[in-house]
Amino acid sequence: MSSVSAERIAGTARAVEGVFLERLAIHADALAVGLAHSHQLVAWDREQLIGVTQTRVRRLAGQRLQPAHPEAVRVIERRGQPLECIHHVWGALRRGQRVFLEYESQTCGTVVDFLRGIAPALVPGALRIAEEPGLVDDESLGPRIGVEVPGPRVALIDADADRELAAYVLARSSLRRSGCDPRSVKVAYVCGPTDLLERHLRRLWVGVTVGPATISGSFAGPLDATVGDEFLAACEQWAASSQVDVWCTGAPLERTGDTARYAAPALFFARDTPPKLPMAGPMLVVVGCTEEQARAGYEAAVAAGGEAIQIGGRPGRFPKVARHIRGALLVERLPPGMPEPRPV
Repeated sequence: MSSVSAERIAGTARAVEGVFLERLAIHADALAVGLAHSHQLVAWDREQLIGVTQTRVRRLAGQRLQPAHPEAVRVIERRGQPLECIHHVWGALRRGQRVFLEYESQTCGTVVDFLRGIAPALVPGALRIAEEPGLVDDESLGPRIGVEVPGPRVALIDADADRELAAYVLARSSLRRSGCDPRSVKVAYVCGPTDLLERHLRRLWVGVTVGPATISGSFAGPLDATVGDEFLAACEQWAASSQVDVWCTGAPLERTGDTARYAAPALFFARDTPPKLPMAGPMLVVVGCTEEQARAGYEAAVAAGGEAIQIGGRPGRFPKVARHIRGALLVERLPPGMPEPRPV
């Protein structure tokens, strides 16, 4: 199929782009069901993930993208980053590249089925999909593009940042998907007083609703067995450290008549620099520190390929920031299953 021109691949993809967007909308419910089954994602998380995917694909609509080299690429659907392959696949096709889709074990099968369904509308061979999960060691298929595994993400909380706002941002960033999102925050560097932040965080860590993915009021769902074991083992090590205070104990949760594995999230505090201990699942370490120590933590994350969420402080103070959050807490934008704000 190397004789097929990039212009033809791109032209065909451009011609069926409306069909692709329509199929993505029609299959939204099927994708949501698939994510609930494969990843135990709760309703609000599924809706957000599908919405972001649709937005990314729409941004490509109508654009006349420049042909790209090489002429063939591989894209992988990663277990920990569901749906992220879709806009990478479509972007490559719109640039005239042949695409081979790989997928890891236990990824959402509905995503793969969705892309299989669009392949017949394209130039023959423009989109090929692996028959089985796993990475294919074949350089002739082209280099891998997109869906990179993210590095560590840390939170940087300025001394003047609103402590209630910071607590809600940390809860959402750390406990989403029961802490299994590869972009979840596991360490938060806090400048200034931590007592008010501690009270807000304790209330949220105890108050978030952990339950089945099928219940619309759940903030986070169950853990798989492997992550559950790693989480409890990590909690034991953190709790046993002389450098750490336990603000909320991570522990198993049981629901009557439900055999899924749930966990109460863990919250720890360390002064200056956190100890090097394993981290897994729904846990957060708050580090009370100086501005210099916060910057050192940020630079270590960036050196490992990560980034930061900045809460409060001057814009541009940290170059590699995924989000800079300032202002007031918007109650109407809180996900289901999070306690509403109140004085602490």
